[in-house]
Amino acid sequence: MAVVVPVEKEDQIKKEISLLRKSLYELSQQVDSLSHPDLVQLSQTLDQKLNQLGRIL
Repeated sequence: MAVVVPVEKEDQIKKEISLLRKSLYELSQQVDSLSHPDLVQLSQTLDQKLNQLGRIL
């Protein structure tokens, strides 16, 4: 049985993903390594949000 998620929740997650992608890109331009801890942490946060969105779609 499918779980119904409010559109507002889906939209909020999509906004968060968009902001995280932008932040990830900007940070990647500032650090000298793709394995920089801040970049890795931001990437993992983005992965979590993408997984969250995938579960509700």
